[in-house]
Amino acid sequence: MVSSRHDAAHRIFRQEPDLLARLVPETGVKFPEYSSIEPLDTDLTEIRPLERRVDSFFRVRTVDDEGGFLLAVESQTKPDPDKHNSWAYYLAHMYAKYRLPPILVVVCRDKKTAEWASEPIRIGRSFHTSMKVFPLVLGPTGVRPINGAGAGAERGLGGIHRGRPGRRSGPRTLEGTNGRVHPELPRLRQRDGGGVARGPRRRSSQG
Repeated sequence: MVSSRHDAAHRIFRQEPDLLARLVPETGVKFPEYSSIEPLDTDLTEIRPLERRVDSFFRVRTVDDEGGFLLAVESQTKPDPDKHNSWAYYLAHMYAKYRLPPILVVVCRDKKTAEWASEPIRIGRSFHTSMKVFPLVLGPTGVRPINGAGAGAERGLGGIHRGRPGRRSGPRTLEGTNGRVHPELPRLRQRDGGGVARGPRRRSSQG
């Protein structure tokens, strides 16, 4: 049940919305010039069905963390500004539903799309950022082709290579910063039918 103290803390702004413009600067940000502040309906419940369908979705259970984290995988064939809204929504919904940190992985087949998808998604205004999404992108930028045992996995991924993270010239990636082929990549050949991927087996300490 909502307490009277809870109601009093926010109801004053409904009665005098302009008070927000005077108090928000106290938090250290500059409130922009405005023409009006209008109260909106506080009920954010969706009464119409919304399709929340990510391309692939996984829960990763880690050795040192019982909860682990979530991996959402999206395949993107071309830049699409509407996807920024969808991806931010997906991540917020996953976090609220599963109470686990979600990570977005975007798989791209061409450099232009990979560079677009790797740009951080900023939600807010010039004076303050409320949320920022950093997709991890698997794309064709910045690494050598996969050779040897990993070549079969490469064919299954349609020739996609990893980009290098943290550089403007290429997308962020899951595997690391050295541009090498991850030793577990060949295991993807065994995963075409889906299922649970197990971590690498530990070597026995006995002779």
